[in-house]
Amino acid sequence: MDYGKQTDAPGNIPNRHEMHAKHTHASIERLSPRRLLVASALNVGFAITELAGGLLSNSLALISDSVHNFADTSSLAMAFVANRIGLKQRTSKYTFGYHRLEILTALCNAVVLLVVYLFIFIEAFKRIHSHAHIDSRMMLTIAGLGIAVKLAAMLILRRPSQGSLNVRAAYLHLLADIFSSLTVICGGLAIQLWHLTWIDPLITFGAGTYIVLRTCPILLESLRILMEASPRGIDIQPIIEWVEQCDKIEAVRETHLWQISEQDVYFAARLTFHNIHSLEQTQAQLEEIETGIKRHFGIQHALLSIDTGTSKHKGTLKARLRPQDLNVEQDLCTSTTPFEHTSPPSPPIFT
Repeated sequence: MDYGKQTDAPGNIPNRHEMHAKHTHASIERLSPRRLLVASALNVGFAITELAGGLLSNSLALISDSVHNFADTSSLAMAFVANRIGLKQRTSKYTFGYHRLEILTALCNAVVLLVVYLFIFIEAFKRIHSHAHIDSRMMLTIAGLGIAVKLAAMLILRRPSQGSLNVRAAYLHLLADIFSSLTVICGGLAIQLWHLTWIDPLITFGAGTYIVLRTCPILLESLRILMEASPRGIDIQPIIEWVEQCDKIEAVRETHLWQISEQDVYFAARLTFHNIHSLEQTQAQLEEIETGIKRHFGIQHALLSIDTGTSKHKGTLKARLRPQDLNVEQDLCTSTTPFEHTSPPSPPIFT
């Protein structure tokens, strides 16, 4: 029997975790090459224009914004590559699949962006007391063009960003870019009207700080998933208590709750049963417990092994329940990040 393909009983209504699962995976699949290609082309084209304009106008604000645009383009490219690879089926070597690659690319993009802005901040500090000539008209023209380009790219990525941490990072970068372009316009007007050249590095500091503050949560979230921390909104203790209350469960040991991507949450435990009369009965009980964990706690993959507490049956039961009974390919229930779970149901009582 393939327990990874269980379906709802007639008349049952899928809970909110299941409905969100379909929406989330659909969002990832909508990450089409055409959307990313158009968004990337818009960003790289404008980044080149903005870099040239920054050099010609002697505006550090434009140069820093162009660097950020190049970072956006790289994040979009990495999002596409990671998403395509992440959709590949798992193999005997990569038994969890390739979903974590997208988390790694989001982490790399965040680190690169923070390092680049460190150097930009250093240059801006050097320019505060200088009185270099800045072409304010060119600043205004390029900043206005930038707002139009970034709005177009955000519209393209709006829906895919709901189901991908890496695409959401790129989406937030574009949002920060719009804020940056608005401040560049204000600075250009101040330089043109009052010759306040010191405002150019000041804008760089302000916009850069905002971008760094928006990037740090992406960095921390990526690290949290890579460190296999418990998902936000799911506490392992209520799950353990619920399983312990199930009939014929003597002990719950070696429990683990972790996350390998935004959509894939795992719970693993070893259960000690008492009064086991047959392998078939115990296997049926295990299936019911797994289904309850998946449906009511926002867990996609419940990996439960049986320990009878006696050497006579331990090996036999484990051989019977592995690997086909611990299928991890099907998603019976998912939830958002942060996760929310409904009130736990009454534990199953076996007769």
